[in-house]
Amino acid sequence: MRCLFIGLIFLSLFFAGPVGAEDEVFHRLLAAKCLKCNFQEGVSTSWPGKEINVESCQWKSETVFDAMNIRQARARVIGNQGTSDVMLLGSPSGLTFLESTCAGNMIFTTVFPFYKPGTDEFCAVMSRHMNLTNKALPSQYYGTCKVLK
Repeated sequence: MRCLFIGLIFLSLFFAGPVGAEDEVFHRLLAAKCLKCNFQEGVSTSWPGKEINVESCQWKSETVFDAMNIRQARARVIGNQGTSDVMLLGSPSGLTFLESTCAGNMIFTTVFPFYKPGTDEFCAVMSRHMNLTNKALPSQYYGTCKVLK
């Protein structure tokens, strides 16, 4: 019985997650009702011929996610093309927003539960899966999001 007890204590210590600042950051992200995101550097891809063409690019627009409600899996996005409702998924990996544009293109944005070093802004990535007149033009941008509410 004693060996079982010691084994259970060992297992509980082995599987226990870290406690501390990481939990506070994660809970701050989950409690957010509005995020303002800036994406700067990125890459875009095209298939002009048989080869894939990948180029560095920049995104010069900010995106705001508000009316965030994880329980209802909903939020609203405000960007350079207007406002629309999006799906919101919360997980240990962070918050992911899924947007389907009026043309049927998909945009995925994930806000990670950790800060860019030296800031209180969350690291984030936005992937745009665009099909414009039968030309696939996917892109991905990297940046940060800060809590507004």
